[in-house]
Amino acid sequence: ELLAEGTTIRVIPHFDNAYSVPVWEAQGSHGGGDDVMLAELFAPAGQVPPDPYLRAADQRGGAYSILTGVAANRSIATGNVVRIDDLVYGIGLPDYPAMPGNDEPIPLKAQPAGRRLRAEQAQELSKGKPSAGQ
Repeated sequence: ELLAEGTTIRVIPHFDNAYSVPVWEAQGSHGGGDDVMLAELFAPAGQVPPDPYLRAADQRGGAYSILTGVAANRSIATGNVVRIDDLVYGIGLPDYPAMPGNDEPIPLKAQPAGRRLRAEQAQELSKGKPSAGQ
């Protein structure tokens, strides 16, 4: 969101030319996460759509998220290391979503098969212009 031309991935292969890959971006605030959260909270029972990115967090995950910011701000103010364990006691670890093993792929939203772009094509695509051969 900081770059006018959007977010990109730059691939720099050994022994070949570098190229850019357009990044899929969700619509909506917080990268599309707000819609997921609101559906999780307010959708009728049994009608919550599955989240392919496994973004759900329990109350402890939310607390740790906030406490990370509290610890960082306290550390900046004091110049000392601040441990979250020193801020609160006994909240336990978050319930993490089930994740695939090290050799299993993470199922992501289906995307069209990728294709390699020449640098000129990537630049034109980032400006919203179709290039020749597309």
